[in-house]
Amino acid sequence: MSTQSEQQRDRWNTMVVPAAKGLERFFWSLAWFCVLLMVLFGGPCIRNKQHPIEKGESDEQQSAEPTP
Repeated sequence: MSTQSEQQRDRWNTMVVPAAKGLERFFWSLAWFCVLLMVLFGGPCIRNKQHPIEKGESDEQQSAEPTP
């Protein structure tokens, strides 16, 4: 019976642990990549959503004046 438990432990150490470490590294890399994208490209997009570009006074005056 000790050989079966050794085989299970060996399988755990040779397959499961490296796979889990690889998945963990992949998801941390993905998270840092998303943070980098947010820093590089997310700032202006977020600012535009919070404070949309409003029309200038000249645009408002032109739209308020009737056309002949």
